[in-house]
Amino acid sequence: MISTALVRMSQPFRSVFVCCGVLFLLTLTNAQQTQHAPEVYSGKIMALSGLLAGKPTDLAIVIGRGSTAEELHKYEDILSKPDGQTVLADLIGNGYDIGAYRIGTELALAVRIIAIRDTEKGRQLFLVGGRIPQGLEHQGKFTPRDYRFTVIRLNVNAKGDGEGSYLPSAKLRFNKEHILEVEDYQTQPADVKNVHAVRR
Repeated sequence: MISTALVRMSQPFRSVFVCCGVLFLLTLTNAQQTQHAPEVYSGKIMALSGLLAGKPTDLAIVIGRGSTAEELHKYEDILSKPDGQTVLADLIGNGYDIGAYRIGTELALAVRIIAIRDTEKGRQLFLVGGRIPQGLEHQGKFTPRDYRFTVIRLNVNAKGDGEGSYLPSAKLRFNKEHILEVEDYQTQPADVKNVHAVRR
């Protein structure tokens, strides 16, 4: 009966459903996760180049919790070092998942850093995961080792609606206001449109 129900689900809902399931399993094995229900967002990646170019691609995002101030301070200190990109990539690669995202029908991928800050219109969500496997999104070009992160940025209003960008290969930095941002990127960022909160 469950299998039949899944087949009848729409593709965007299946994406969100799978992400929720992944995060639920992670929560059961991660004692550091908070107790509140995860936030779930969906949107469409509108890429002009790469494997996702040509048509809108479903994006599902699950946020278990935001990174703590202590964690962000530690990441900022690491990135201030000469080899900070590599050190941080190795650190979060061995860390806990605090979220997940899914592109199209691919497997859900882990998010290890989530910086959340208030804006005039709502919130900015800055999600960081490890660079995704070669071939899933990259264009077959050589990627320098410093471009170690995948970044998803969402700007949403009080209702959870908005837009953002998706960067499959990026470097990170903290600016003078100690806000996490992209320092540079190796591949063309794609717009994320029609973002809305499925659950908050």
